[in-house]
Amino acid sequence: PEANGYSRATRAYLNELTKNDIDVIDLYDKLSQSSDPIYCKTDSHFTPKTGVRIAHCLIRHIAERSPEIPIQNQSADLESQTSISQITIQGDLAGAQEEESLELHTAPKSTTPVNQPGTITKSPILLMGDSHLLVYNQGDDMHATGAGIVDHLTPALGYSPDVISNKGDGIKAVRTKLYRDLKKNPDLLKDKKLIIWCFAARNFSQQQWNEVKLR
Repeated sequence: PEANGYSRATRAYLNELTKNDIDVIDLYDKLSQSSDPIYCKTDSHFTPKTGVRIAHCLIRHIAERSPEIPIQNQSADLESQTSISQITIQGDLAGAQEEESLELHTAPKSTTPVNQPGTITKSPILLMGDSHLLVYNQGDDMHATGAGIVDHLTPALGYSPDVISNKGDGIKAVRTKLYRDLKKNPDLLKDKKLIIWCFAARNFSQQQWNEVKLR
């Protein structure tokens, strides 16, 4: 049974996280207010337009809940600043001959370069997650470049967040990478003020949540 777009179990899980003082950004509730499709028809990822809206939600949430995080342009209308073009993809849900046309929303050029996944800088924000952080950013099977979540966040923030992501596993693999990086450099996170973990709701039940000790 569904409960506001989620299974009742997932909705209960989200409520439990909130009760335990974990800041949950419920993107489904925000994105479902529009008539635009959230997801692609032939791919398991969101549409490029949804990516812009996710970045906008994150900027607003950071401004409201983490005022110590610098944001260059809090009032930016990210969608109006994008360049729109058409792309054709063959998504991971498509048949051999099935293609889908998408409206690509490319982020404006930023004076600050967008950090590549796995690169840790002095940025105050770290994004962790699955391929939803890579789609429209890494090209090839991620369909495009310059139009991912981090691409839209960078010009609004005035700097690029760092990204640790994994196409197939946004749960254990990213924590394991962070653990290994911290073993090499214990001060890796000293400049981080905010970690945003972005992954599909299905990962609550379909991934291994083994304990990974970061210290």
